[in-house]
Amino acid sequence: MARENPAAFFFCRFAFWMVASVLLSGCAAITAQPETSQAEALPFIRQGDAAYERMAFEAAWEAYRKAETAGARSGVVFYRMDTLNAILRKSHRETAEVQYRKETRRLLDEEYRGGKGGPAVYFYLAQLMEGGEGSASHRHRLYAEAVRKFESGGFERLETGDMEKLGRMYQFLGLPEKAEKLFLQAQAMDSRNAFAAYGLGQFYRQAGRHRAALTEFERFTGIVPDDKEGRLLLGETAYALGQYARAEKAFETALALGPAAPEARNGLRRAREALERRGALQKEQAVLAWDTGFKTRLLPLTLPSDGLRLSGGGLGPPAVSGEGDIAFAAGEERRFNLYTLSGNGVDLARRISSSSGFTSFEREEKRLMVTVDIGPRLEVGAFDIQKGTMRVIHRGECQHPYLSERHRALLCGTPGGVLLVDPVAGHASTVFREPRARHPRLGGRGQTIILAERGEVIWLDRTGQEQGRHRIPGQEADASYPDFSPDGLWIVSGESGLHLTSVKEKVSVPLDHPALEGAGRAAFDAGGGAIVFVREGRLYRLELPKEMEGFFALQHARVLIRGNKPGAAARLLKNLPSGERGRFAYQLLLGEALMGLNVHEEAEASLNRAGELEPKDWRAPFLIGKLRAARKDWAGALRSLDRAAHLAPDRYEVYLARAQAHASAGRRQAAAQDYQAALRHAEKTPGVKADAAVLGLLDAYVREGRIDEALLLLIDRAGSLSPQTLHTVRTAARYQPLQRDSRLREILGLPREAALRDSSEPSSPAEPVEFIPYRANVFIDDNPSPVPSEVISEEGGEVTIRAFGIVEKYPRGRLRIVR
Repeated sequence: MARENPAAFFFCRFAFWMVASVLLSGCAAITAQPETSQAEALPFIRQGDAAYERMAFEAAWEAYRKAETAGARSGVVFYRMDTLNAILRKSHRETAEVQYRKETRRLLDEEYRGGKGGPAVYFYLAQLMEGGEGSASHRHRLYAEAVRKFESGGFERLETGDMEKLGRMYQFLGLPEKAEKLFLQAQAMDSRNAFAAYGLGQFYRQAGRHRAALTEFERFTGIVPDDKEGRLLLGETAYALGQYARAEKAFETALALGPAAPEARNGLRRAREALERRGALQKEQAVLAWDTGFKTRLLPLTLPSDGLRLSGGGLGPPAVSGEGDIAFAAGEERRFNLYTLSGNGVDLARRISSSSGFTSFEREEKRLMVTVDIGPRLEVGAFDIQKGTMRVIHRGECQHPYLSERHRALLCGTPGGVLLVDPVAGHASTVFREPRARHPRLGGRGQTIILAERGEVIWLDRTGQEQGRHRIPGQEADASYPDFSPDGLWIVSGESGLHLTSVKEKVSVPLDHPALEGAGRAAFDAGGGAIVFVREGRLYRLELPKEMEGFFALQHARVLIRGNKPGAAARLLKNLPSGERGRFAYQLLLGEALMGLNVHEEAEASLNRAGELEPKDWRAPFLIGKLRAARKDWAGALRSLDRAAHLAPDRYEVYLARAQAHASAGRRQAAAQDYQAALRHAEKTPGVKADAAVLGLLDAYVREGRIDEALLLLIDRAGSLSPQTLHTVRTAARYQPLQRDSRLREILGLPREAALRDSSEPSSPAEPVEFIPYRANVFIDDNPSPVPSEVISEEGGEVTIRAFGIVEKYPRGRLRIVR
């Protein structure tokens, strides 16, 4: 379509639609005239229709001109001819303004009043009336009349253009389902009808159904490859779907068709920026392998460079819409900006300023964010992203605001507790009276309120009746920023480490994967299959396992085992559905729990099954090796630990366990080599404390009389050892040869006058020795199974331990203590 004159662009775009839809009606309304004239004109009208359906405007205009010359007197033909004169510049005017002939209006009016016109007559007459002395009410009246006539069967045989025109009428009248049906009927009657594809694409685009719209715009540009507007629409729709390479190609083609078009240039720039940004984000995507056998995807949503665009240093908790878009605040103190971010992390836009770092995002089609403005009084309002306007909902104290207009609820933190405000009726009530309550959120289909209070997450109904609570282990901040899953079954919370809480069981587990260290301020997405969270000033999306209950149960069992609660872990695992028992992680955790209960045969059977399920995983042979060592089966233990070292040649704990087995079997040289290997791998493993390996290697050196090597080891390692370990070096009986060496005092940085004493000598009141309790596995007498204990004192030849809540004192010779 010619659009060389920019001033005429808007008109031509409008006229394009007007002409298109009428031409497709088949010019059914031809006024009464001699049969000879009608017969001569009809072939030219059909030629014009066929050409125009494929947007061959020159050929269409020539055919309609011949029809007019042959005597056709139709309001529809005249209207098209007048519009085509402007579009194709057939008139001698310099502008593209349509000059409708008086005869055009007269013919359309006659056809309408005579009841001989098709749907196009109603449509074009409405355009003339609205553009002249009429108004929008004329269009509504004529469209409604045409629709009633259609539904009562008043029109004669309808062509593809008639169906498309009726679809537009239904759309204007607010009946989208019927409009879509008619658009599809028009397309079914003629798949090469460009205007049916164009109309259906615009219909889907306006409804937000971008994938369907893309199909139609691809169909349209396939019919009319040189139409610039079609390429622009194709590019915009592909961009909305995140298909940036497809959008780039469409905008490039549009720019080639009309180099002066700013829409094409801007679209091409946006598409290329999106491709570059998406590529940078994709490079950082990672698959997280959990110890419990699950795998999840972690996707960054912002880049490190975004920190330059975001105001301040802190990011507020994100809120996720039903379409996947994200709203969040960035700033500090009482100065924030509110931003939106597309679900794929590409489109980041500043929306409005705020004094609150909290946002909410409607999960339906309306996208509203809550903001708090500072003025003579606090105001909480809803900001409409599309219109750019804010509507005040509440005036007064409101910290951590959360709005859901769909559920008629605004939640506020106040000095008196949590306030529930009805944004429609305006009345407010305190539903939770606790001044330390914070971060209230709405969940459970709008019927449940969740909040953080001290170190607990609490959920209650909208009347304030408590439904459940759970204390998050650790610091108080770990309960911060709680959010419900859409199904109301799970809660995610945390400020400097994420916890997942089961509403049903009122139990939580840490999401403690190393890649999530320091994560916090999380929110579920609309489907509940992922969480969006903040970490180190950036936003990330973590896709959760589909088998959430199994994932949670195994994570919980793992926490219980690490917390020296093997009985609770074993009960939990035994009660899981039988389908979980085919998992490697299930058998591994069950074996470890049974080990803690000294049920050795069943433990080894479970660990063997784990090894069969994952023969290349080092953990099953490692635990079997530890189990056999506990039973003093040194040969069997070393075989299993050799296998574990072969499968995991860089694991610190494998070499440590094998060194301890060698030492217990009297193989001091092999033990020393493994302790040295353990220390080398500890240096490469972040977060590993190598104290146990240092003590083991010291013991091996001392037993072989290699005091100089022991002192050199302390020179290298003393700075990284804990005070408790250093105290052991100074006082434990097995290091007596080392303690008698005067050089130890210098290495440990002790005062010159503080002489080291024989640990077997009693402490003098003037020289008290500070003892730091520590946890260890204690073997009593010849019992092959360790007792998880806390060593609370070592005095002379006696050791006092606390095990299972009971404190007892033993002679040192009866005990073997393994840290």
